[in-house]
Amino acid sequence: MMRNLTIFLTAIFLVYGCDNGASITAKDKTEAAVILERPTDAELQAFKVYHHAVYLVTTAEQAGGTNKLHHST
Repeated sequence: MMRNLTIFLTAIFLVYGCDNGASITAKDKTEAAVILERPTDAELQAFKVYHHAVYLVTTAEQAGGTNKLHHST
């Protein structure tokens, strides 16, 4: 009796425990859609401002400080 119960429980765990996550649920699709959303206009503008500020700092460091010219070819 105990052996049959052990075999039965092992079979149940193998069937339900072997899901490797390959199945995609509707919730997973919704979360993926949220991740791939288009950025807002404010986020795009903020990215431009941030990128420009980083560029200014990098260029100033390459020139040797502020108010100095850096000629690159």
